[in-house]
Amino acid sequence: PDDAAALLQPIVDDLHDVNGPEAATLLAELARAYMLDGDIDKSLASADRALAIAERLDLVDVVADTLVTKGTVLSRDHFHEGAALLVGANQLAESRDFTGVLSRGYNNVRDYFAANDPAAARDLMQRGIDLGRRVGRMGDVVIFTASLAWLRLSAGAPEAALDLVDDL
Repeated sequence: PDDAAALLQPIVDDLHDVNGPEAATLLAELARAYMLDGDIDKSLASADRALAIAERLDLVDVVADTLVTKGTVLSRDHFHEGAALLVGANQLAESRDFTGVLSRGYNNVRDYFAANDPAAARDLMQRGIDLGRRVGRMGDVVIFTASLAWLRLSAGAPEAALDLVDDL
């Protein structure tokens, strides 16, 4: 929701264990909420706090998810730095099969690869389609298929784009 950060911030402020797993998870979600609100500074501050706790506690899922958020935020003004964080988050998520993180990470790094390495972008979108089918997330399949179709159209392959849509 639009007020997620406003709802989460008091909960984070009232935590008794500010260095525990709940704090890491809530701070990661708060970072994402601030990202969606466009509050870059608060998002990065929350992400850094979440990462410090999650790393210390070896909460790898929280680390990967928070790196997706941080990479997405940074990619707005620091395109290459943000993309590097997203690629790293994706690699970490792939190694542990964190499917939700992967879906976000693939989607959020798509534009970087589309602008810099279209073949890699097409491969990434295909991996997103395969992931969505494997875990039963048809919404992801549609999103990644539409992105891949657009990339194929942009590459001058309209028949290949239409074949993708037919496969849905």
